[in-house]
Amino acid sequence: MIKLLLIGMFMFISMIVPKIYGVDIELFLGILVVVYLILFEKIKIKSIHFYMMFPLFILVVISGINTIVLEERYAFFALIRVVLYLVITLIILDSTPIKTLWRYSCVFICINILIIYLEYLNIPFFKDLIRTVHEFFYTTRTVDYRAKGLFPGYASAGLFMGVSSIFILIGLKLNVIKGEKYLLLAMFSFFATIFTSRTGMIVSFIGIIILMFINKKESVKKIKIKKLFSYVLLTVFSVFLIKSIFELVNPEMFKITLLRTFEFYYSYKNGSGITTNSTEELVNTYSIPNDIHTFFIGNNKEPWITNGIQSDAGIIQTLYQYGVLGTLLFYLPVAIAVIYCLYINKKQSFSLLMLTMLLAFSEFKGGYIYSKFIFILYLIIFVTLINSKQKEIEGNKNVEID
Repeated sequence: MIKLLLIGMFMFISMIVPKIYGVDIELFLGILVVVYLILFEKIKIKSIHFYMMFPLFILVVISGINTIVLEERYAFFALIRVVLYLVITLIILDSTPIKTLWRYSCVFICINILIIYLEYLNIPFFKDLIRTVHEFFYTTRTVDYRAKGLFPGYASAGLFMGVSSIFILIGLKLNVIKGEKYLLLAMFSFFATIFTSRTGMIVSFIGIIILMFINKKESVKKIKIKKLFSYVLLTVFSVFLIKSIFELVNPEMFKITLLRTFEFYYSYKNGSGITTNSTEELVNTYSIPNDIHTFFIGNNKEPWITNGIQSDAGIIQTLYQYGVLGTLLFYLPVAIAVIYCLYINKKQSFSLLMLTMLLAFSEFKGGYIYSKFIFILYLIIFVTLINSKQKEIEGNKNVEID
């Protein structure tokens, strides 16, 4: 009971609670949880976990030396945070029952969705309260035609909503969660991307289409009448609910939301091509370091400061901070995770490969792969795949013994 309570608190803070005065409090709680698991649960670290962590340990050494030489500390401490979060989260998730992980995650996803909808809709008390809380933690500008809940930015909120919809559908595909309520949750998560960010909407849309393609062989005849009836009721209920939600939205504000969200469509319609102003500005910040030291091992500098890289793109920031070698090491843990899963179970792991590619695409917009809001969902899928394979092997051994 104590174990599940501590793990639940860790996941709640990781998926919902913002930084408090710049401090990731889930890391401190995570350390306590890991100590508890080591002392009382006698947990063991899998070899695959070590292989995932090893590239980042090498990068810590390289960045540490760079810190001493250049006297630039930002990238080094940012890397330490990533390493700690990866180590702690892997240990905690791997020692938790799979279905518990998915239930916790879906509850916390639901809370985030609710917060974002309450912020966007014309419900003054809730909207003002959420905006006040957000500005207290982040002190960043807010606009009425978008919502970001308790996330550090609109793109972060949108990408989390997009990844959440894919995450839920993968859970249904892996049969670790069941029921029409999860389809409803995935649907509302997808709709939330429309008034959060284009990146999240594109990632979600592509992911859903691919998952539908993966399941194309499932025959309609296999769907029971009861389940089909549930889908019909779900669709009807959703239509009425969406209609009610739109009635709570200021028409002018909603018009601006659509213009901003589907700007690429309107640009194409007007003959300007499939593009947006923010995309063009972002692409203009793409560049390669022009000095040998920065190109190979980075400059450790914080983005957007004087003489630092002036770009939001995660891949570009990583390239300047850690160089070409460091960039490879930085993303290698994710590559190792997906390659390992494909090796042990190619069929079930295709969903993880698809999500990995979508997150890689998102790195050209911002630094999201190691975002605590998103990475925890990625690691839950990873842990589910390796543990399900382990149980399958153990089950086969038991059959042979019998």
